[in-house]
Amino acid sequence: NLILFETECEEEHRYTIWTITTDGSQEHKVFEDNLQLLSPCWSPKGDAIYYLRNKGETKELCKIPIVASTGESKASAAVVLRGLQAGDNFSRSMDGKRLLYTRELTYSNLWLLTIETSQWGIFTGKKQMLETKQLTKGTSTNSNANISPDGKRIAFTIGNSPKSNIFTIPIEGGSIKQITFLNSYNTNPVWSPDGKKIAFGSTQGGTPKVWIVDVYSGMTRQFAHSELSGDNFSLSWAPNSNILYQRPGNRNFHILNIDTEEERPLVEDDSVGLMFSPRYSPDGKKVVVERHRINSPGLWVISLEDSSQTFLYKGWCDSIGWSADGKWIYVMRKIDKGDKIEIIKIFATSGETKTILTLPFEKFVWVESMTSDGKQFVCEVSETQSDVWLIENFDPEVK
Repeated sequence: NLILFETECEEEHRYTIWTITTDGSQEHKVFEDNLQLLSPCWSPKGDAIYYLRNKGETKELCKIPIVASTGESKASAAVVLRGLQAGDNFSRSMDGKRLLYTRELTYSNLWLLTIETSQWGIFTGKKQMLETKQLTKGTSTNSNANISPDGKRIAFTIGNSPKSNIFTIPIEGGSIKQITFLNSYNTNPVWSPDGKKIAFGSTQGGTPKVWIVDVYSGMTRQFAHSELSGDNFSLSWAPNSNILYQRPGNRNFHILNIDTEEERPLVEDDSVGLMFSPRYSPDGKKVVVERHRINSPGLWVISLEDSSQTFLYKGWCDSIGWSADGKWIYVMRKIDKGDKIEIIKIFATSGETKTILTLPFEKFVWVESMTSDGKQFVCEVSETQSDVWLIENFDPEVK
């Protein structure tokens, strides 16, 4: 007579498991967490609920006792199995003694795409060629890459929540250098205009804040009054002392002056929809963002001089950066709702588009940063290896 379901609140970054009777009454919140909860299912007797809890690179199988007649929890949740390299779902046998799950190893590496243009030929004309180079290797998550202003280095994240740190690598590949050494989740690095510092989001201390690290000394600084979104930790550093960071709820950004620590919102009215992927123009006078207005994504340019907002492009896309002269905005988008990704550039005033290249990857790929001349792009390319595993007698309490 009870139904089990899960909910997710993206804006508050909370995950909840509920029970409710089949007639719609007696709704009870069983468990809530800030870590993702997946695939809840009943025990054979209906006196407990099993579920997966996301722990970054791995998952935990947890169990919470339930009052079978009402669906209320009667004790705290306990971990049954730790360190599972599981997918998002599992199944148990009718007698409750066997656990079947997909064992998955998902990881990502960084690739450099370089556009080369050959010289004019008598018959061929100018020809554009694409060179690809893998920069990182292994089965860690290498992500959130950002190219330095001089185009020589890349800052990126190694690891997943709840623990990751910031590293750098030369843009052509080579030795990796660790920049932060914190026991927390540290991600989304962005360079200062002079390339001497890196801003990033961190959960050090418990809640997401904006931090800065000196690239050479390793000294860190926290902006204690900042309130950073725990969903994607999005940041952008202006060509001055301002850092743009995403607020909880993903509807607005705050402009943080690192010298005075004063803040102001990017837009006054943030009720119109979600906002993502900010990129400052080269002169620091405009910001391009992706906005979701009533489930209709599009690209908007926001003026920092008069607060005007200009609609530029309709459809899903993710901004990569501006051309050095500020005339074009480079974005990635899917081709005809398929899996293929292409990079286009959009004229910043008219919305005119030109295709730059189609990414040569069959796997999941995300374009994360570019050089100001539009000739080099850094991508995160993800892979997943999986097989099916069976665990006998996975819960020692089930006889």
